[in-house]
Amino acid sequence: MMKLLVLVLLIVALLVSMVAAECEITECNRFCHKIGRTVGLCVFGQCVCQ
Repeated sequence: MMKLLVLVLLIVALLVSMVAAECEITECNRFCHKIGRTVGLCVFGQCVCQ
């Protein structure tokens, strides 16, 4: 069950990164702070929280 969920999330993330190939670092950081992460990075045009 968990593996399926992770797979679906990866597919969705891949589709989103294809559509929105440009990552805005300030928006990314703001989003990451909202969900309780310290820093946001743009990886392959996608926002990744660390």
